[in-house]
Amino acid sequence: MALLPVPTGQREYVAFGSIRSDFDILEQPLMSTTTAPRNILDCIGNTSLVPLTHLVPATGARILLKIESENPTGSMKDRMALAMIEAAESDGRLAPGGSVVEYTAGSTGVSLSLVCGVKRYPLHIVTSDAFAQEKLDHMALLGARLHVLKSDGGRMTEKLTRDMIEAARIITEETGGFWTDQLNNRDQLAAYRVMADEIWAQTSGEIHAFVQSVGTAASLRGTAKRLRERTADV
Repeated sequence: MALLPVPTGQREYVAFGSIRSDFDILEQPLMSTTTAPRNILDCIGNTSLVPLTHLVPATGARILLKIESENPTGSMKDRMALAMIEAAESDGRLAPGGSVVEYTAGSTGVSLSLVCGVKRYPLHIVTSDAFAQEKLDHMALLGARLHVLKSDGGRMTEKLTRDMIEAARIITEETGGFWTDQLNNRDQLAAYRVMADEIWAQTSGEIHAFVQSVGTAASLRGTAKRLRERTADV
């Protein structure tokens, strides 16, 4: 989420949001894409920034939501998946005809499945029956080859995480593929620098705070770092 200043001198804030659920509380977006895309990957990013109008007191700060559900798979992870693949393409870690490997609970895997499907890279996803079947089905429908590890009664455990990492390592060795290794891959930060630039442009640089719930926190790190390069006040 991001927050911005209002003409009366009150403060304004921007908040990250991924679900547009209550249309009656939203005004028109501050920015949307207008150029026809070459393919669906061109639809990643440039998401709308929408102000809340009824949940905020009249004398309160202005709160804007970044609607990341507008990305093709409905997730901001589309940004980082594309960034990791394109960085690997540019420096030769991923060559034409190569394959991609990742272990994931779902969201990153869905986004990688989209990107690799469009770019025609075979994708090996190590996952588990501990995770939502809908996510597994989504990845498979997008063309990913799933390697599903059995869990202990559907629970996510430390052992399961270690087993998934080891399985991804073995598959990478066997296939000669590129392991995106999302938890250690810093290329994804570039995607969130772009998101920060979008927010900066959409708010004309009038932003005082950025709020976001996190998992691995790569998105928060990348976005916050870029915003603070532009102004230390965020």
